[in-house]
Amino acid sequence: MTEEFDAGQTGTEQDGVQQDGTEQDGVQQDGTEQIDAELDGTEEAETHEVTVAIAHVNAPQMYNSVSSVYEGDMGAVKPLLPRVYEGCDIALQVSVSCSLGCDLQGAMVEVSAEGGVLAQAQLCPLGEGDDADAANKTDVITLAAPTEPGEYTWTAAFEPLEAQEEGEDTPHAPASAAFAFVVEAHMISLSSWDLPFPVTTGSKLAFKAGARCVGNCDLAGEQIELYDQEGTLLAAGTLGEEPYRDTVGTYWTELELDAPVEAGVYEWELRFSQPDRPLAHDDASHAIVFRAARPPEHLLTVELISDWKKVPVVGALVAVSSGGVSYRAQSDEAGKVTFNVPKGDYRLYATADDHAALAPEDAITVDGDQAVSREMVYAYDSYK
Repeated sequence: MTEEFDAGQTGTEQDGVQQDGTEQDGVQQDGTEQIDAELDGTEEAETHEVTVAIAHVNAPQMYNSVSSVYEGDMGAVKPLLPRVYEGCDIALQVSVSCSLGCDLQGAMVEVSAEGGVLAQAQLCPLGEGDDADAANKTDVITLAAPTEPGEYTWTAAFEPLEAQEEGEDTPHAPASAAFAFVVEAHMISLSSWDLPFPVTTGSKLAFKAGARCVGNCDLAGEQIELYDQEGTLLAAGTLGEEPYRDTVGTYWTELELDAPVEAGVYEWELRFSQPDRPLAHDDASHAIVFRAARPPEHLLTVELISDWKKVPVVGALVAVSSGGVSYRAQSDEAGKVTFNVPKGDYRLYATADDHAALAPEDAITVDGDQAVSREMVYAYDSYK
């Protein structure tokens, strides 16, 4: 009886052992769950975060700073948007980086606007020696700006390579970045040259006028008009087929008209009206201010001599002035300048290297052909 009882106890103890074993299995199961939880936590800690950025490659450098004493809400300060001209090229480069340094080579990037996809490009491989913070970049994407002025936003969207292959899982989520900019009408700049100085009253007047578009548009065949201070049309010309020599995109024409019949100061205006083109151009104007003087009647010759060695002063800047009208020229190898001027009283001015400026003296009265000689004081500049 006792042995049987002991055996029963032994069986119970064995059962207890089994129970303990069951408890041990339970412990093992709890340990497995803990390891799984740690693994889950590890995966969660290593989330691949993707960042997309857009660089405006051909934009001029822009600086937008806010004073340190600015008292308003900094969040309300709107950054300056890049400004581009209608239809001009916009060069963009998209870069995509993974927070864990993955090489995203071959993944596709789409640049799109409200109207749909504008371009697609693949990401290039990381360069040798790039660190974990390096980004995969596309080649430069060149797109034409919209042809209507206004504010626009384009979006660059990244699609993971694995997601592009059916059935593949990917640790990378799609990401995107926005590029906002302002489109402006093309600006026209006007210029004029070869205008006589001074203009002779009652003469035939001819000079050149040119126009250039900041977007380098072909302006051949467009018209430039010249108006006087009362708004009366004086002359008009059609821009030629080729830009003026040694210029970039300056199309030009020559305007011919009658000079004013009375002496005085005049202010005329060149105008370029917006042409009928697919791309809008701003209207432009350019002031031409000049003085009209009486026709020349006599020759006034000025000779300049250095007081040191009594040699001619070559290359001096010489001017004679009367009634607000000035005549200017440089002295030749003989130190002489000859002006063709109307009769009147003139003041003489001259400057030259290594000489003191010639101070104006009593007026020179011109009532016939006349020659005058003046000495300039030698004053060598040792600091040159």
